[in-house]
Amino acid sequence: MNTTRSTGLRGGRRFTAGAAVAGLAVGLAVTAGVTGVAGCSSGAPPAAPAAPAPPVAPQLRAALQRWSAFPATAAVRPLVLVEELDLNEPAAFPSGADQHAYDDGAITMPRSWPAGPGQAAGLPLISAARAAARLTTTATPTPSPSSPSGSPGTRLIVTRVELGTAVFSTDRGQQALPAWRFSFRGATGTADVLAVATASRFWPAGLRPLPPREDATERGRSTRTLMLTTSGEPAGTGPCQATYTVRQASSAHAVALYVVETPHGGGSGVCAASAAQVTLTVTLPAPLGNRVLVDALTFAPIPVTQSLVSSS
Repeated sequence: MNTTRSTGLRGGRRFTAGAAVAGLAVGLAVTAGVTGVAGCSSGAPPAAPAAPAPPVAPQLRAALQRWSAFPATAAVRPLVLVEELDLNEPAAFPSGADQHAYDDGAITMPRSWPAGPGQAAGLPLISAARAAARLTTTATPTPSPSSPSGSPGTRLIVTRVELGTAVFSTDRGQQALPAWRFSFRGATGTADVLAVATASRFWPAGLRPLPPREDATERGRSTRTLMLTTSGEPAGTGPCQATYTVRQASSAHAVALYVVETPHGGGSGVCAASAAQVTLTVTLPAPLGNRVLVDALTFAPIPVTQSLVSSS
């Protein structure tokens, strides 16, 4: 018997400048291809039954409601950060104790701060002191082997603070944005705090930050055509394959998307637990424009990036 389920989550919480960006964009007209393979195996134990997918129409309406205040027609589009991650940590610390000190916010700051411009690229900026407060007040205390409360006595020393740029993940892909960059004694790389003021960012009140589940790119000059990559069973109608359908709803502020995967079972065998990558060609009924693309299951923003090669 066939079952219907929503596509699963993929991705992690911590973002660094080299992390990949995931996103989703889908429409009512869909064709599918497979870029990965997941076969059948008679020796593997059967997977646990998937949880029932939420009703489609209510989820779409709820997703649009979550983003109903997004100002898509604003002269300057607000930044929408994936998972609201506005801080990149250094690449490496000289010791575990230093890592604990960073996590605990045990950071010794300089006595004076460099001056910075009030804005850059038309975006208002925060001061270095404000960025330092962001760096220390969001600390998450972590136990150390020597003490359950962290690393008493160990502090990171800031050796340099400067305004530069750093890469952050947004709903329009990875972007190099103004950032206050903090260098630490002995650490590799910098801690980068997004310098764009919160007045020029947008996130719905009360929405839990979650990683995006799929990724997509816009093809050519038309913003109606996108390539979607999702993970699941290979697209098809045979054993250990699945059929993919997509529903969507739109408003003046957002486009909400719901991808449904219908597995066809393993036939005489049992399907392998590993997922394949499935590529879908998608045509939206209208250009996305400055609206936010939203996952109807999680309400998370879905990054959309431009194809490097235009085909239209």
